[in-house]
Amino acid sequence: MRSTLGRERAGFTFIELIAAMAAASVLMVSLLATVLIATSLLQPNTSAQQETRDRSIEDRISSDLRYATAIDSSPSYGFNVTRASVTTGSSESLSYESYIDGLTRGVNGDASVTLDIAAPSHQSHVDGYSAPTSASQAYYPRVRAVNSVASPGTVGSLSCPLPNGVKDGDLLLLVTTYRSAPFVLISPGGWNFINFAYRDGMVIDARYTYYNSSMPPDVTAFFFFDTGEIGISIYAIENAHPYSPILGSVSSSGEAYAGNSLSHPAALQSGTHAEGDLNLQLIIADESPIASSTLGMPGFTDVIRRTVAPYSSKRFSSGSATRNGPISTTFAPRVWFQQDAPWAMLSVRIGGPDA
Repeated sequence: MRSTLGRERAGFTFIELIAAMAAASVLMVSLLATVLIATSLLQPNTSAQQETRDRSIEDRISSDLRYATAIDSSPSYGFNVTRASVTTGSSESLSYESYIDGLTRGVNGDASVTLDIAAPSHQSHVDGYSAPTSASQAYYPRVRAVNSVASPGTVGSLSCPLPNGVKDGDLLLLVTTYRSAPFVLISPGGWNFINFAYRDGMVIDARYTYYNSSMPPDVTAFFFFDTGEIGISIYAIENAHPYSPILGSVSSSGEAYAGNSLSHPAALQSGTHAEGDLNLQLIIADESPIASSTLGMPGFTDVIRRTVAPYSSKRFSSGSATRNGPISTTFAPRVWFQQDAPWAMLSVRIGGPDA
């Protein structure tokens, strides 16, 4: 008869098996949660999340197309873009494809990144809105007309006519940009102060009122016992709220370096923008660092670009751009600087009739 003393155990106990199965279950649940979270990032499960993601993708594509030096639309399911890198200035090749894997973007032949697991289709757009819904969005506030003047050098005052086509009830936004003086006075009075931005002696000053036909045809800004360099812009904005149009305003300032895109002025946003809110970005910068053709802000429409006191050693650049709705929180549009320069920026949020 064989002895069983000292024989090694060849299996697991029932309790050990139960513990192992429980640990494996926890691991599988964790892996499943990770997969679900990753999937939700690529495929939003609410319309609000989808709108936010669509806007982010639109801004990225807009940025690539804005700086494109060549576009190849021959691929059956996408297009290729050759553009200068905003960071280094060197040429880079981008490829967009909308096919089985959804919408993907590749850079210089590297592995493509999935932007959206669904393959979007192209729709025609009218004035920035999809054609089928443009009529229903007609009551968003928009810039109807704008007029802008700038002093050629150092002056004591400057006048700007109201924009052509302004109508009774339009919101008038008065923006003065100036330097070499602490403040300006406005004639006629009655303008409501919104906010200002300041950097290295340069100032953006924003005010508003409502137009009526009894207003004088010109607005004059003058320095009190002083002189300086100044630009005036007057925006006529239709479909603004009839008595409380300004929903918020924020400012920022800094120093931009041409080779560092992250130092370039990023678009500002005051509070939570509704889809129809008008976001007006105002920018000033020392000398002429901004690109000659565009402010370079993806997702925004340029309104004004000009140089104040162009023949003076104290010249500076000013500009503005607008869009309706919130900006992307993952891909902030930035003003494209081609030279190092200090800058200041002001954002004004304007609500519509239902704000």
